[in-house]
Amino acid sequence: MPRKIAPHLNEQSDALPTDYVAAFELPEGIERLLPAETPAVYISDTVQRIRYALGEYEWECKAGPHRYSRAEASKALRDLLRRGSFDHLSLTELNQRAYNLLFDCLDDNAAQRWMLLGGDVMPRDAVFEKATKRALEMNHGLKGPEASIPLAILVARLSHIYEVATGKNVTDHTKARDLAYTQTAQTHAGKFVTAVITAAFDDIPPTRINRELRSFVANRPAPF
Repeated sequence: MPRKIAPHLNEQSDALPTDYVAAFELPEGIERLLPAETPAVYISDTVQRIRYALGEYEWECKAGPHRYSRAEASKALRDLLRRGSFDHLSLTELNQRAYNLLFDCLDDNAAQRWMLLGGDVMPRDAVFEKATKRALEMNHGLKGPEASIPLAILVARLSHIYEVATGKNVTDHTKARDLAYTQTAQTHAGKFVTAVITAAFDDIPPTRINRELRSFVANRPAPF
């Protein structure tokens, strides 16, 4: 995700999420949640990778772009279009989710660099106007409840951590030993992912975690 040069008050600096992650406190006893197959020499590195995954998720939701709703992002983009001013200050004053949407919708690399760094030679307003309209259309196209993109990424990261630690692929099923179906993961990988997330964030239901785990297994994204 792009980092803005002039962050808002109480928003991220260009050093985040690195500083935020470094300050993230892991739940007590996180080592006990590691897969039993984790080699002793990998334990420290695995714990640090878990810290990064959990810390980045918290940053995304509390200090980063996903602290803002789709509606807030759309409003910011509509206000930008209404003013018709695309100077560097106006762009950096966008909330982070709107800023990221606009950045991703620019099809001009020079305009993206200027959006990040500023400079004396400003791209044409038409370039930003077109990208803003595209960002609005893309944001409006996301129907239904807010998608938990940060949670999906967290589940994927922890799944890859499990695979590196154990050498086994992540699988998912919800059939318990008595063959009854549950709404939570029953595989070793699924239990690991669920245990780590719920230990750190008690407001995330295991059913949501398993929904993202099923999606991860079905789509098998490349490692981060």
